[in-house]
Amino acid sequence: MRRPIWILLLASLGVLTFYLARPAVSGWSAKVPDFQAPAGALEAGEPAPLLASGSKSGEAERKVAEPPTAQDATEVPAAAPAEPAETSGSMMPPEDPVEVGECTLLLRLEDAESGEPLAGKVQLWRLGAPGNVHWSAGDQLQATLRVEQEGTEFGQLPAGAYRTVFLDAAAGSEYPDSFLVGGSWTSHVVQVRPPRNVDTYLEMWDIHGVRLENIEVKSAGSSSRLKTPESPPWLVPRTTTGDHYLVVSGMGGSYGSRSERRWEPRQAGPNGFLLGSLRGNTRSASRMYRFYVRVGDQGVVTLSVNRLPGEGERLAGLYVSREEILQHVVQSDGLPIDPNASNLSVSSYPVLIDDQHPAITWRNASIEVQVETGSHSNPWSRKWSPIDGPLPYFRVETDE
Repeated sequence: MRRPIWILLLASLGVLTFYLARPAVSGWSAKVPDFQAPAGALEAGEPAPLLASGSKSGEAERKVAEPPTAQDATEVPAAAPAEPAETSGSMMPPEDPVEVGECTLLLRLEDAESGEPLAGKVQLWRLGAPGNVHWSAGDQLQATLRVEQEGTEFGQLPAGAYRTVFLDAAAGSEYPDSFLVGGSWTSHVVQVRPPRNVDTYLEMWDIHGVRLENIEVKSAGSSSRLKTPESPPWLVPRTTTGDHYLVVSGMGGSYGSRSERRWEPRQAGPNGFLLGSLRGNTRSASRMYRFYVRVGDQGVVTLSVNRLPGEGERLAGLYVSREEILQHVVQSDGLPIDPNASNLSVSSYPVLIDDQHPAITWRNASIEVQVETGSHSNPWSRKWSPIDGPLPYFRVETDE
């Protein structure tokens, strides 16, 4: 007897529905659960390690990890969360809190030469401070404050010996002696040496070794760069008693002033050209002065003075004309650069004149040539010194 085809289709669908709906049994599941590798399992594509002799297989051979079967998957427990790795110590040092006491110090600053009261930033160091759980005994920075001309109080100090570091003192000046703080009130005056203004003289030479006798000069301002003061020679540093730590400290940044003035003619004397009375560096900041120098209509050179001479010392700098530089600056194909399509500048960096060999010191000075073209976001630059040989041809690579 022939049954309609639709009756056979319904019967087949019912059997299939019952087969898929039945509960899972041991060793089989209609849906295999997501496999979770145990801790230490290999990454995909990573070769399995060698089995040590005496292992379950008894062989030392490299085996490739095989994918788990459905049965394996149902029996693998969930991997435990990874424990955080233990470290031997933080890269930053532990805190080193200062001790407090019942003493108050009134500190005043005084110019060691003139006796006039001064103001500025001071570090107060406690000598031989006891150690703690993290740090050994040694000299400890108790406080950093600005001391005004009338004096400034440092409160809650433990009794003992102290020294000061005047951050605005002249670079390289001597450190004041130590002093004692005790009782409820101590007053102390520290004699310091601020930086002085120094009459700065400059000898200018052309790149052929001819000493210039007449130039024009215009001040272009100055800038200061903060720096980390050098450790005092008397300092007994404190060290960590546990692991080694990376101690990061210091000062950074810069600030400047731009004050262009009019061109002033200068004629060379026995010591060269007088640039002006310039103030020296401090323990915490170095200063750079800039001047524009020109000889007639031969072009302007920017003179950068970042090391002031001492008493009786002079500087030696280089001057090169714009025309001569243009003759030595070429494009990547060897052709000269169009002076109307580029911005070319020259900086000169003087050096201290060696009194033993004053006539040849100029060879140690240097110049820096910078060219800005339409295809450069940053200026192309090269440095040169006569001690390196004749003025070379500077090849400017362009992006075109």
